[in-house]
Amino acid sequence: MIYSKKIALVDSISNHYNQGYLQGSIGEYATAINHYNKVIRLDSNYKSVWFNRAICFENIGDKISAFWDMNRAIENDSSKSEYWAYRGELNIKLSDFKKGKQDLTKAIELDSSKRKYHYLRGFYSIQFGDTIKGKNDLWKALSIPDTNVVKIDSTKVKSLIKELRIKKYTLKCY
Repeated sequence: MIYSKKIALVDSISNHYNQGYLQGSIGEYATAINHYNKVIRLDSNYKSVWFNRAICFENIGDKISAFWDMNRAIENDSSKSEYWAYRGELNIKLSDFKKGKQDLTKAIELDSSKRKYHYLRGFYSIQFGDTIKGKNDLWKALSIPDTNVVKIDSTKVKSLIKELRIKKYTLKCY
């Protein structure tokens, strides 16, 4: 009897998780959040439920809830680079560039093969005034083979770096 109840519970958790994932993938974020809430009530350490719910929260405009869910996702599994990268982006969107850059750096430490992480840290570094570090990250992003789904427009990055060079030399001339 106890064994069959455990199987039913696992099936229920899995079903709600899968429904949440499906609803989120078609843009039904509020419904997805409801399914993820049920998963969390039954097993708060289940797979990547906190990460997925954070994405849904951000998509409905609730960056604060997304941020807190990412904290919990990292508490549960700090070895996933995508968790650190996503929280880094959230920190920056919430105007905490320093913590955002730290999280992106941690994501790169965990998986330096992701172009996106170098690109994001480089882009945000430039936006917030650290052009040398930003330029280095952008060059690093370009040097990584494009095997990931994320496409980076290399001509855009190269023109941004060229623009930075022009600004640098213009400042030296005056």
